Amino acid sequence: MSSEKKAIMNKTQLIGLILAVAAIVIMYLIPESEALTRPGINTIGVLVATICLLICRTFPVATIGILLVPLMYFTGVCANVGESLAGFANPTTFFIFASFGITAAITTTPVAKRMMRWVIRTFGKTTTGVLLAIMLVCGIVSSIMSNLPVVAAFLPLADQFVKLFPEGKDRTRTACAFILGVPIAGMAGGVITPAGAAINVMVMERLQTAADINITFLAWMVIGAPLGIATILFAWFFLSKAYRPAQLSAQEIDGYLDSLEVDSKWSVSEIKTALICGGMFILWITSTWVPYLNTTIVAMTGLFLFVCPRIGVMTIPDFFKNVNWNMFIVFGALTTLAGRLAANGVVAFLAGSVAELNVGYVNPFILAFGITIVVWLLLLLMPIGNSLTNQLSVPLIAICLGFGLNPVVAVVPMLYCGLCAFMIPIDTLPLMAYNYGYYSVGTQVKATIPICLFISIITAVWVPVTCSFGLW
Repeated sequence: MSSEKKAIMNKTQLIGLILAVAAIVIMYLIPESEALTRPGINTIGVLVATICLLICRTFPVATIGILLVPLMYFTGVCANVGESLAGFANPTTFFIFASFGITAAITTTPVAKRMMRWVIRTFGKTTTGVLLAIMLVCGIVSSIMSNLPVVAAFLPLADQFVKLFPEGKDRTRTACAFILGVPIAGMAGGVITPAGAAINVMVMERLQTAADINITFLAWMVIGAPLGIATILFAWFFLSKAYRPAQLSAQEIDGYLDSLEVDSKWSVSEIKTALICGGMFILWITSTWVPYLNTTIVAMTGLFLFVCPRIGVMTIPDFFKNVNWNMFIVFGALTTLAGRLAANGVVAFLAGSVAELNVGYVNPFILAFGITIVVWLLLLLMPIGNSLTNQLSVPLIAICLGFGLNPVVAVVPMLYCGLCAFMIPIDTLPLMAYNYGYYSVGTQVKATIPICLFISIITAVWVPVTCSFGLW
């Protein structure tokens, strides 16, 4: 046994720590002014330090979230303890909490399998048809719940289908299409509705507070549904053509469907889950015209029904097992920090600085396309899309206001690219797929670059167009 002790940090983590400390030190060396006060300067310094820690993965993500609370207090970013914990009382944070209930309910019942079997029987007469069915169902289910458990549930189903082929080239090229297709569809489906990803609700709240733009549930779907569905269809088409999955007979496909082991009769828990999820979705749509039906309150009501004794489909301990406390902690802390960017004058400072540049007219289509390219590059360094969106959304809103542009043109493209961080196998979902061992990193990059470019193009075209619809 080696007597050498394992290093506390590797070089990258140490660099992140050094940069973070340097950012905190430098911020105290910058003199305050009328345009930017000491709390504003310190907010920028803490933001830069946080980004350095996240990019270099100096500490676990949740640890960084815990560190942020006292750091914001002691540096004067927050004036009191209440402000330091404000993000944990934010409606979006509790929407995340409630969304884990939807996830737990759907993954503990065969609702998703039943849906997939119906779609495959309807459309999956060929291997490419089965691929389309799996990707569509994965994307649709991801539109109302966290994509992590959806992808975790669908990858084994896709692998089960792939293993119907004997080992060799046929299985390998079929696996590349199927195993890559699942996380791509799951991540793209997250933009279809606000409920598809907690970061969607957060962006809606940021647009409301920082730019007075109120995007309703239905208005979001007008933007996001075409983007998500078009991406899934393009990804299916591209993967089918690039890898040419081998074909199975109709009898072999029927054998795969039988292996899903879904009873023909719906169970009581399935019916309850479908009714509760359906009712929540109807209320979310209705909130477009009835603002009283707050998105988070509807989600919390659904959570109560899921865990209510004699009514629900799971117990409180079962629900707690499915709560991602890491996400809850870091999201609450980062939401607090994002709120201080506006409260401490950083947003106004950025907007004013950009306005003073007097750059003239900025084409919204070119701006949206350029932002997507920048985000793709940033995701190579910081492949945690939600954190990237959380950190950059408020400054980007301020910059757009300075240019005199609708911030939706910039923030939604950034958000969608952040949701689709599947270019390299570092984000959790593409890493889960990569671990099946069917393809290399190079193969994944080659397969996803065209899909990323497609996302850049349709986002740069569609999002600015929707801003002219007068929906907000």
